[in-house]
Amino acid sequence: MDDRERAEQPETGYRYTQAQIDRRLTKHMQDAAISQGLRVADAWSDWLCITEMTLRMTPVHAKSVFEHGTLAQDPPEIAAEWARIKARYGDGFQHLEAAYGDLLHCIQPIAGIEPEIRDVLGPLHMAIGNANIKLGQFFTPWELSLVAAQSTMEGAATLVYQRMEQAIRSNPMLAMMTPQTDGWINDDNARSIAESLLPIVWERYDTVTIYDPSCGSGGMLLAAAAILPRWMVVMGLVAFYGQDLSRDCTRMTQINMMLFGLNGWGLRFTTAMAHLRESPLAKRFREEVPPTAPEPMIASVSVCPTDTMYPDIEIGAQGALFNLH
Repeated sequence: MDDRERAEQPETGYRYTQAQIDRRLTKHMQDAAISQGLRVADAWSDWLCITEMTLRMTPVHAKSVFEHGTLAQDPPEIAAEWARIKARYGDGFQHLEAAYGDLLHCIQPIAGIEPEIRDVLGPLHMAIGNANIKLGQFFTPWELSLVAAQSTMEGAATLVYQRMEQAIRSNPMLAMMTPQTDGWINDDNARSIAESLLPIVWERYDTVTIYDPSCGSGGMLLAAAAILPRWMVVMGLVAFYGQDLSRDCTRMTQINMMLFGLNGWGLRFTTAMAHLRESPLAKRFREEVPPTAPEPMIASVSVCPTDTMYPDIEIGAQGALFNLH
């Protein structure tokens, strides 16, 4: 770590500042591009593809390891894209792998402190110089995204409480046990009610949706999630949707959603880790390796040639910011 990095102070819950993350990952992209005489923009696009599908397939592979002791087989289109990118870079592929590992290292919790939600990839996209300035592509700074979310999302939590009340009243038994007046769910009791009563009527809960028709790196969606109670986001009481003309942008948004557990990904990854800990491979590892050694981290790299395979982030026209339905 140089003097410049020592002078920088990371944001709450993070190991590195955004500038430090930008420098670390940019170096990997440059090395990958130079190894094959490619543009840095090409390496960045390929890395986004790899990173998105690695995160997306991790729960699938974890379940397969738990049930069968082996990784799952990737769908044909994913396997084909994986082979294409690996063949394109040869030995230089190690730089893309290193960038993925660095990304996870940079945002992982410190001493149990959960990092604040923020857009990590948007500033990196701009730092690498991959934004199309000629077409007016510019990602809103994180601080401004928070201001926009705070002004636009006023009343979002209250809307969640109202829909919780509606779902609970739809059950005759619960309706007799709870107040009949509106507004009885509030900031003080909402979480305990969501954890105790809402699972009983979950299929009747009308999820609050937030939509960004020009999502970019997902910064506005992340800002919306950041100002909501974290438990509300993790439990899936609010869902986040977006679209963009750029494939790189949709992938950045997907990655950001998964990294911070939005749209149910936090629960998926928690389940995946539970599967890995109880898998035959992990049990054999604990039996054969001294207790002081760390448990193995099982990962795979998978990619997909299209963003429209998954409906939560699609390519489409640009438009306004938030819509609460």
